[in-house]
Amino acid sequence: LLALSVEANIGPSGIVSPDGKNIQFSHEFANNIVLVGPSGIVTRDGRNLQLTEGQARLNLANFRSAAPPQPAVSIGHFLTQRGLVGASGIVRPDGRNIQFTAEQANNIVVAGPSGIVTRDGKNIQFTHDMTLARKKRGVGFVSRAGNIGTSGILRADGTTTLFDHDTAHNIILIGPSGIVTKDGRNLQLTSDLNIVPRRFAKSSPFLLKGPSGGILHSGQPVQFKSANPTVLLDGSSGMIMSDGTLIQKSL
Repeated sequence: LLALSVEANIGPSGIVSPDGKNIQFSHEFANNIVLVGPSGIVTRDGRNLQLTEGQARLNLANFRSAAPPQPAVSIGHFLTQRGLVGASGIVRPDGRNIQFTAEQANNIVVAGPSGIVTRDGKNIQFTHDMTLARKKRGVGFVSRAGNIGTSGILRADGTTTLFDHDTAHNIILIGPSGIVTKDGRNLQLTSDLNIVPRRFAKSSPFLLKGPSGGILHSGQPVQFKSANPTVLLDGSSGMIMSDGTLIQKSL
């Protein structure tokens, strides 16, 4: 983060040169400034301005001045080798800049190397190349066997299953053993994330089941002793899980 004091030779409206030949910025150029440093000016459109030797020497002297600090004008919020985040957008080395809307710009509190903190609490996360990370949907599951999302299944062996439109919009929850759907026609998964055909799928005693627990169809919550146990025995009054958990069903 660099800032200029009110006594600096480069300001928001122009440059004071050591030879007295001052430079007045146009309105367009002044609003195009992202960052001012000791040797030049970085602009949003990439048309950066390099200072002459005399201008740079005077500017560097002002940057190193031991005079009492004056109120600073913030030029850039955060600067890294991956790019610069400013009040109005992001300048990246590859030239693919991002312009913030007026609403986004006014909503920024502070910018850091991994994202932006906003006033409304809807913080923005950066990717490795300083683009804005897309918001992730709340359903999905990742394991050694592969990844399951609302659009399909990607298995560790490289095979895939693509969900059609109706199936994708019917998903409520994805877990290690199956997919809960809105219409109640849940999908059961094998250990390698293949969908069990309905004629072979067994009815599960769980309405919802996760790695550490589940909810029975009666609404009774169950806590497991270890992760992802299977049902060894299911009776009318109770269940025995593979991790030794004994479940007494409520009436």
